[in-house]
This record gives sequence, C-alpha cells and structure tokens, in this order.
Amino acid sequence: MDNSKTIMKKVLQGDKPSRTPVAILDGYVWMLRRAVLSFSDYFMMPPMGAAKLLADGYRTLGSDIVQTNAHLIYLVFEEMGGAVKYSAMGEAPEVEKRPLSAIDEIEKFSADKVWSKVSQRPEFRHAMEVTRHMVAAEGQDKLPIAMSYAPFSLAGVRLGARAL
Repeated sequence: MDNSKTIMKKVLQGDKPSRTPVAILDGYVWMLRRAVLSFSDYFMMPPMGAAKLLADGYRTLGSDIVQTNAHLIYLVFEEMGGAVKYSAMGEAPEVEKRPLSAIDEIEKFSADKVWSKVSQRPEFRHAMEVTRHMVAAEGQDKLPIAMSYAPFSLAGVRLGARAL
C-alpha cells in the first residue's frame, strides 16, 4: 500500500493513485481553536512545538499533505500597509486596516520590495523553522506543502472577486 506522499506524487504526476487522496489546505484556525491558541501564541511557540501541533492536526484530519506557512498572506498584507490583529483565541487573524481600497492601487507595490520586508520578519523566520521541522518529522510519509500568496492574489482576496 502506498503511503500518503507516494499517493500525492502520483496524483501530481497524472498517475492513478491506489486510493483517493485527502488534501487539507490550511486548517490552521481549526488547529489553533482545538489547542485554545491565537496566532500570536503560535508565533511565540518554539518551532518544533508548532510543527508538532500542525502535524498532529493534519494527522487527525487524515490529510495526505502537511501544509506550512498558510498565515504568510497576513504578513504580506501588513507590509503593504494593512493592519492585522493576531490575538483572538482560535480565530483567524482579523484585518483591521486594508492597504488597498481599489485594485489599481496594487501598482504602487513592488513584489520584490514587499517580499524583502516579509522575509526579514520574525514570524517569517519562525515559519521557515517550522517548515524545516515539519519536513524532518513528516517528510518521509507525507508531502509537505509550503504556501504563500502574491500581492495581486491578496488584493483579490481582500477586495473580493466582484471588485476585480
């Protein structure tokens, strides 16, 4: 019987897997709610503990992948001038200020400059350490997926599809 990682690789290569794969994308809010933590708490956890929290959550959900970095969209959002509150227990980060009021405002941002700022943040470095621990702990059996969003995707998420 194929393990989760082999099943996902087969699907991604267009081959028939031995069973239908399960891929939970994100899931952080559910995992933090279950652990009675906020995103602020998560950012303060030792990376190995954060990786264990995520791995346990994905295992409970029966996911064939483990995802890291689902929260990085909010760091991008802040570096574009937005404000985000991370302290609500078991809830998604709350957007308190949008950096964009119209889609054409995206032109004032450089993806390279925004990403350069994001990559210097302690939350980003924490995410990279969590990713390393996840790959070490789960990488033999599950497919680790690191995820992030580009500023144009962020605009679409925050302004809504109708505004595009």
